[in-house]
Amino acid sequence: RSVELEGHADLTYDQLVIATGTHPRPDQTPGLDGPAYGTTVHDFYSLDGAVALRDALEQFDGGRLVVNLIDLPIKCPVAPLEFTFLAEAWAREHGIRDDVEITYVTPLDGAFTKPIAYKQLCSMLVDRDIAVVTDFYLEAADTAAPRLASYEEREAPYAVLVTVPNNIGARIVGG
Repeated sequence: RSVELEGHADLTYDQLVIATGTHPRPDQTPGLDGPAYGTTVHDFYSLDGAVALRDALEQFDGGRLVVNLIDLPIKCPVAPLEFTFLAEAWAREHGIRDDVEITYVTPLDGAFTKPIAYKQLCSMLVDRDIAVVTDFYLEAADTAAPRLASYEEREAPYAVLVTVPNNIGARIVGG
């Protein structure tokens, strides 16, 4: 009933809670963790990922931008939608919005799954011409095509993919 701390001091406890949080793991989805990661496939949950995404967007002048939530739980459930709205505003501010098709791809049955949020906020997507693809259970990313493929044999092609990889607890917790 004790933990040895760095420096060899002991900390005694009655109950021990280990809270490691979750960590994005693109390697858990076939095709995501390859050479395209950081070039046409991006995430924003790490400093390196956010910097690579910023650099890619500086070069982006049009095409299909897909924001993909693979599965829950994730660190911040609203972050993918926040990024989608920020990307739309960015494209508008840079004068390329007419050349950018933005699609939000989710395994959920809607972008907003709570009835009040759906009623109040869904029009924000419609008004900004952001497409939503629901019930999309990602099987693999084909970065050569480039496209996402679902278990149901649906596809979501992209020029730039911003993904929210599976989030997994620390290896020490899982064994």
